[in-house]
Parts: sequence; C-alpha cells; structure tokens
Amino acid sequence: MDRPVAFSLHGLPVRLVAPDLPLAPVPDTLQGQLPWLAGPDEPHPRDPATIGGSDGNEQARQLVGAMARGMMEVLQHRRSPSQLEQWMDDQSHLLLLAWSRQHDWSGAQLASVHACRVATRAVEGSVQLRQAGRVFAVLLRLEHAYGRWLVTVFDVISPPAVGSAVA
Repeated sequence: MDRPVAFSLHGLPVRLVAPDLPLAPVPDTLQGQLPWLAGPDEPHPRDPATIGGSDGNEQARQLVGAMARGMMEVLQHRRSPSQLEQWMDDQSHLLLLAWSRQHDWSGAQLASVHACRVATRAVEGSVQLRQAGRVFAVLLRLEHAYGRWLVTVFDVISPPAVGSAVA
C-alpha cells in the first residue's frame, strides 16, 4: 500500500497502514555471493532485473550455486535447516529435510552448476553432486518474491541403485 486506507467497520473507523518490515538477513553462505540481494546501503539494487544483459546467465548461475551450497550444508548437517527456511517455499523446505534424513551426504561435493534466467523474476538451474562414484542431479527454480529470491522447486534425481535395471 502506498498510502493508508481508511474505512469503517461496524461503525468504527479503521485505518490500514502497510507495515515497514525489515528484510530477513541473508544466510552466511549467500552473503557476498548475490549482489541482487544487497541491502539498502549497498550499491547493488534488489530488483531482479539486475540479472540480465550479457552476464545474466552467469549471475543466475551464481545465485543457484550459492543456494545449492547452503542446501548442501543442510544435507550434510553442517547448517540448521531453519536457516534456509525463509529462502524456500514450504514444499521445497520439507523435501530438503526429507533428503537430509534419507541419505548420508557426507563427502558429497558440488561438481557443476548450470542455470539460466527463464523470466524476469525466475531462474532455473541444475547442480551436479558427486559422492562415492555416484552422481546426483539437483534441480532448482528460484522466483523473486517479497523482496528476495525464494526456492519454489527443489528436487533430487538419484542414480538407480547398483545392479538395478533401467528401462
């Protein structure tokens, strides 16, 4: 709301004013990695339109890579899942928790990050994780909402178990 809205409810005057809420802090893993998440005193704008131009896909790759590193820390139990909760929608966050419990991620490493901007306010990417000779693909979609980038799609594609047939 740009200006207060006034009306009456059951004969009582009501005035609605948009709250001036501070933005949530950027997790340590993302700090300094994402210029478009800079605070108001920093030179980079928050506008998702800053991901663009000739280096737009590189900036998208940095965003996906930074989020993937934070997620790896959760999977490896080096970071509390609650620290990423504000950067993920509920379904993605629950899936991250499930993967952290279902698989031992110790020794897993980020092998590659690929990403591109698919819309003004959306970035999609894939991350390759390697662990003990196995390769996992992590798929991410981040959308700019509420003044920050938010993971709206998260999925892990695991290789088939050793000895299983793939159709």
